[in-house]
Formats: sequence, C-alpha cells, structure tokens
Amino acid sequence: MDALLAVFAGLFALTLVLFVLRRTVLIPVKVPTASMVPAIMPGDMLLAVRLYRPLNVRKGQILLFYKMDRLLIKRLHGGPGDVVVLPCPSKGPQAKAVKEGSEGPSLIFRVPVDSYLFLGDHKACSEDARHWTDPYVRSADVLARAQWVLWPLRRFGKLQ
Repeated sequence: MDALLAVFAGLFALTLVLFVLRRTVLIPVKVPTASMVPAIMPGDMLLAVRLYRPLNVRKGQILLFYKMDRLLIKRLHGGPGDVVVLPCPSKGPQAKAVKEGSEGPSLIFRVPVDSYLFLGDHKACSEDARHWTDPYVRSADVLARAQWVLWPLRRFGKLQ
C-alpha cells in the first residue's frame, strides 16, 4: 500500500511540475501551415520557451507572437530602429509602397521603436509583414522563442 501511495504521490508531483512549466515557461504549438518550410514543416509539434523580456531576441530566431488576434510563428528579420529592404511582392497592401532601385522595385521597412518585423521562410505561401496592412509586431505581442521540434520523431531536435 505504501508503494502505491508513493507512486501516486510521484505522479501528482510530476503533473504539478508539468502544469506549472506549461503555464509559466514552456508552450507546445502545432504548426498548421507551410509558411516556415524548410525549417518547420506543416504538422510539426514544437516546444517554445516563453519570453518575458523580448529585448534579447536576435534576427534569425523563430518566434511566436500575436498578430490580428492569432498566434503566429515566423522568423525575426528586423528589430527596433532597423531598416529592412526586400524585393517587392506582386500583390498585397505593401505592393504599392515601393521604391525603384537599380535591381527593381523593393519594399523598405523602417521598424519603429518597440516593434519587430517578421517574415516566413517560404515567401510564396507565407502571410507575413509583406502582406499585412500594419507590417510590424509590438514587442508586447512577442510571446516565445521556438526551440525544439518534438514531432514527428524523425525531425526531433533543436531548431536551427
């Protein structure tokens, strides 16, 4: 009887620890689209670490954030004060805001203070800053940094 009680106590403690970690540190997320291919595939289950101070994020990191009342996952391309120049998309609200350069039309993003610029890796199917009316994400809306692929097991490991 004591052994059974010890097993239940251990399971309860483990459940409590996992619950607290889930609420305060770790965020599991399933990726629904191909916007981050090849780094992340549709259907991948990821584990992200909550950011309480998004000031220490770096370009190239894959982050979770809220935009238009949805949780999205994209790669960080620009931080506060950065100027990011991209080839102009052929459609979307940003298509009109172009500057003719020597290599053709381009989009120029001047990232405001306390904001970030996010783009998907697979630009042909990514709904990102190139297509949003307001292309910037406030730092308060940045939630977590994607760290690991948990599923499928053949892709298990740390994100690049």
